Amino acid sequence: MNTTRTICNAGAALLIVLGLSLSVPARSEESPTGVATKSWQTVVQKMGGAEPDFSSIEARGNFVMSFGDQVTSVPQQFLYQLPDRIRSTSSIGGGELVVIVNGDSGVTRVGDRSLPMVDGAARAQIDELRRSFFSLIHNAGDPSLSIQKNATLDGNGCSWLEVSLKPIQSSLCVSDNGTIVRQTHKGRHPIQQSPGTLAFEYGDYRDVEGRWIPHRWEVSFDGSSVGRVELDSITFKPSFDDQTFRVAE
Repeated sequence: MNTTRTICNAGAALLIVLGLSLSVPARSEESPTGVATKSWQTVVQKMGGAEPDFSSIEARGNFVMSFGDQVTSVPQQFLYQLPDRIRSTSSIGGGELVVIVNGDSGVTRVGDRSLPMVDGAARAQIDELRRSFFSLIHNAGDPSLSIQKNATLDGNGCSWLEVSLKPIQSSLCVSDNGTIVRQTHKGRHPIQQSPGTLAFEYGDYRDVEGRWIPHRWEVSFDGSSVGRVELDSITFKPSFDDQTFRVAE
């Protein structure tokens, strides 16, 4: 079951990002919030492309975990119908682990067995995905989304933005070219479920349908590595039928 939690969080993480070129006068009176908003708009243009309001995503890749000297790579397919439908399929030991979330309901299926999610578990999955750069960009025009600038500069030269989509808050470190380098937020350990800080280090950006999307990111919890996501392919605005996210048998 620990592996199941890890993979579910990896899917959420799969989820789970953007060019900045501002010419600001030396004596600009613009507020930090205004500067942050411009930076965020550039991120949306870079990573969201001409149509940031995409409604669905299909991604395929691997979640790579290390247990001592043992390295395990789990193939995954991840379907996301914004705002609150998820289907994650992982290949484990010759079988499949399927996790489906549809609004406040969810189920985990292994072979012929189905285990309904406990109260609140499905919503927790959705809340985690609402922190992903995909969801944040999709909601870029939402009036409840707020952007603030943190004056702290990262050692890699990126600047931090506090992005809040009530009640979800996430910190994004944005590079000069408008892509997200690092993302952090409060959450739970994928295995032990203890509270702490989750961090994602994004890299290997590629152009996908006019959007700059990371194809590799490292996942850590309170500074310790959990694993990494290696993205093979991603498609925006695929069509899904209602059966795709059916929870009940």
